[in-house]
Amino acid sequence: MNSCLFIGRRGRGSGYLPAMKQVAVCLIAAAALTGCGSGAAPDELDAALGRIEELEEALDRIEEVEAEPASADSNGLVELTPAGIGVQFSDAVWMVETGACANYATGSGFAVSETIVVTNQHVVQDDMAPFLARQDGRRVAARVLDSSVELDVAVLSVDEPLDAHLEWVDLETLREGDPVISLGYPAPFNEFAVSPGTLLSFIVEDGRRIGVVSDESSDYGSSGGPLLTADGRIIGVVTEFVDAELSGQTNGQSYTYDRLGDFIEQAKRAEPKAALTCDG
Repeated sequence: MNSCLFIGRRGRGSGYLPAMKQVAVCLIAAAALTGCGSGAAPDELDAALGRIEELEEALDRIEEVEAEPASADSNGLVELTPAGIGVQFSDAVWMVETGACANYATGSGFAVSETIVVTNQHVVQDDMAPFLARQDGRRVAARVLDSSVELDVAVLSVDEPLDAHLEWVDLETLREGDPVISLGYPAPFNEFAVSPGTLLSFIVEDGRRIGVVSDESSDYGSSGGPLLTADGRIIGVVTEFVDAELSGQTNGQSYTYDRLGDFIEQAKRAEPKAALTCDG
């Protein structure tokens, strides 16, 4: 029996592995069958066929490895391209439109559950009833549950269930040099944008990673949007710029769950704030 034909009938061909691997397997299988002709004892033939079965199992494993994604982080989570991040997670990211007292402005925000959206306080300012808009045209009315000028964060609620939301990353898994992606609706066009960059450093307070500095090209209007890992988990809320006069370049600062988490969780249980009047 020709070992290459034997393997071929089992469905192993050049469509699965490079030709050199197939040739190598055929040569090894042929060596395993040497002497297994008409005069070979049944147990010798069984032993040789068993070796070929072992080779085929090894071949199966090689195919599985080749089929696995080429890029994964240290936790085995698949890293997507920036374009892939934009496609997969865009539905969880919203443009926040404010218009209280005729002062129209926009920023970004992102859903962390079916009914809760996080953004910056300086995005909503005094508007307690902003609208959320998405690139697919969906618009949703929102209400501010609570906001903090000191933390520059606001937590919004919606009555219509949102169909996508993001999850927070375990900050201890992050390293300087990791790829990051911000999603949002930056100026001047207020269109959905994907901005890749690198995590440059951490902002640490009392041993906690309360923020990160990164070099993606966020701009006005990106405020309140998410800074994500390469597998789409939330690192922090895009909030402000590092002073270029101090750092030599304009980098972004995003604040993490370690800084904002307690406030966000408390705000989820709050009653919506009453709208302010515009009579001076």
